[in-house]
Amino acid sequence: MLLTPEETILAILQQQVACGFQELLNRAYLRYHIRRQDVINACTALQKANMIQLRKIEVPSADKRKVTFVCFTNDKNADDVTKQKADLLAEHYDLREG
Repeated sequence: MLLTPEETILAILQQQVACGFQELLNRAYLRYHIRRQDVINACTALQKANMIQLRKIEVPSADKRKVTFVCFTNDKNADDVTKQKADLLAEHYDLREG
């Protein structure tokens, strides 16, 4: 059964709780073969429906990058998951640049 791009985003977030935007794009493409623009359009529609939100988080790396995370609007676990993933990204950025 083929999922719509919106259903795909919701399915990914159901599993992951929160995703960095690039992570979401990669998961949607690699697993479901959904193109970048379709993911962007689906996220816009889901945001307008107040089902998801985008959070811009400063990753605690040496160069203080900001990363956009996507999560359900009222998910209690989203804060913890975005922090964990931001910390992992910080380690990755610091290792890559160090």
